[in-house]
Amino acid sequence: MKIIMEKSLRVNAQKNDFDLVVDGTKDFGGLGESFSPTDLLCHSLTSCMMIMMAKKAADLGYDISNSNAEFNYSYTTGPKIKSIDIKFKIDGIPKEYFKDLKIEADKCPIHKAITSEIDFQYELN
Repeated sequence: MKIIMEKSLRVNAQKNDFDLVVDGTKDFGGLGESFSPTDLLCHSLTSCMMIMMAKKAADLGYDISNSNAEFNYSYTTGPKIKSIDIKFKIDGIPKEYFKDLKIEADKCPIHKAITSEIDFQYELN
């Protein structure tokens, strides 16, 4: 994946034939027209959890492809993400299997990464 810094705190991420535009928020001096980095973190978490649940549902013989989710997040001062609240609306599987889906959702690598310490390194060239 290639990340290109554009003007006005806008970043363009390119992978294969797809582009993803990421903006700094308006309160940070960005355009705020597209997804913010925090939006994408929460989107990654939500998508990962849904994919994990969909795989488990398929293993159980169910299709949850009409399901959806919404998320909200808040910051502490600093800025640091204080909370992420995800509401899943799961269709296509009996509620008796929701416990199984939750167990799988908790195995999402993004979930594990943001709930634990990460050995993170970067360099400037």
